Amino acid sequence: YKKYFIMNMRIIGICLLALCLDLCFSQKSTAESVMKNDNTEKDRVERTTRFESFVPAIITLNNGKKVINRQANILMTNSSLVYKKGWITMQAEMHNIRSVDIEGVHYDCIDTLLAEVVDSINGIKLYRSTMIDVEAYRGNIQNQQKVDNLEIGSFVNVNTVDLSSDDDRLYPLMYVYFFQIKGKFLKAHERILYRHLNAKQKRMLQILMEDPDFSFSKLYYMKKLLYEIALHS
Repeated sequence: YKKYFIMNMRIIGICLLALCLDLCFSQKSTAESVMKNDNTEKDRVERTTRFESFVPAIITLNNGKKVINRQANILMTNSSLVYKKGWITMQAEMHNIRSVDIEGVHYDCIDTLLAEVVDSINGIKLYRSTMIDVEAYRGNIQNQQKVDNLEIGSFVNVNTVDLSSDDDRLYPLMYVYFFQIKGKFLKAHERILYRHLNAKQKRMLQILMEDPDFSFSKLYYMKKLLYEIALHS
């Protein structure tokens, strides 16, 4: 009986160990899945400006001159600087701007887009510009309009569509990433990056792109790419 008891205890121990390992891997897989789809910011916003009200900003021009504007904001449809001139809202000439400091955040102007640093390794920086996905928003509006006068089956006729709910007023966001490598800004795009990466870095980019969830607009993958670029510089 003692021998059978010891054998049964071993079997139970092995089963418990297998269960624990399965739970650990399951939790790891779930956590990684969440990280892959986590952009650390909301998917949609309620307004077209970055800040609820116009606030002071320090603007650095390309010639090094600094200008203080007491009523500024960031227009999220194109990630540009806007400011008040009297009662009129003006859009700044982005080609003349080097950077903007507003509400404690430093934005560099990259390809006329205001972008902030979200990570940095060994002097290589990862920038993100957050914008409203105008095309997606237009598509949503068009899809809602197509529902007008839609006949559902042969029983219900929908003559009007209520577009006033809070969900309908939300603007979808899109993310554009840039890498700063050796002082040069590079948009996170396969063709652009390939011209500036070495053989090892290109190989690591290819490996990342083989992941079916990979996207140049996901922070999770851009941070992994930043790590690989820095590691193999």
